[in-house]
Amino acid sequence: MSFNSSAAVLLAEAFCRSSYLSQQEYASTLLQLLDIFYTAKEESLELIGDEELVQLLFAWFEHRCGGSLELLQSRELEYFYRQVHDRAAGGMGADRDA
Repeated sequence: MSFNSSAAVLLAEAFCRSSYLSQQEYASTLLQLLDIFYTAKEESLELIGDEELVQLLFAWFEHRCGGSLELLQSRELEYFYRQVHDRAAGGMGADRDA
């Protein structure tokens, strides 16, 4: 994983507001989020900007996943990747409530 300071800063600023993270777990969670971020950038064909992606990750983490990184990766991002790939291929994937 390469380290992009602007992505790290965006993630740190967004997730410091999380109601699910404590100071004790913040650093390790941020490292996991960096890995998730870079995977999401690649899987989304880099069609989404860094700030927008961080906002989506935070919203999903807080409101759909209850602070679970596992749900973020396995449910929300997998659905997101399918949508991106369907649209890139010219399809119109089923919409989902935000």
